[in-house]
Amino acid sequence: MPDRKTHLEVDRALFGKEYNKMHAAKDLPAKWMGPRHRSILHDPASDLLLAMALYPGDPLGAYASGFAHDLIDMASTKAKRIANKKKGEKRRR
Repeated sequence: MPDRKTHLEVDRALFGKEYNKMHAAKDLPAKWMGPRHRSILHDPASDLLLAMALYPGDPLGAYASGFAHDLIDMASTKAKRIANKKKGEKRRR
C-alpha cells in the first residue's frame, strides 16, 4: 500500500502543494480495516465530500488529489495481485 509520503510527493508533483488532511481522512479506516479500507472513502463522491469539508478554499485541488490517491491505491493493489499471481505460477512449475 502506498504510504502517506508517496501520496504527498504526487501532490507536490501534480498540484504544487500537499493535501495531507485529504490523505489522512481517506486512510483513517486503514487502522482497523487494513487494505480493505479502500472499500470506503475511495470513490469520486467521497473525494468530493472530503474536499468540500476539508478544503473549502480549494475544493477542486483537493478533489483532484483525492482522485489521484484512489488511482495510486488501485494501481498498487493491481500490481500486488499480478506479482502474487506470478509467484503462484512459478511455484507450480
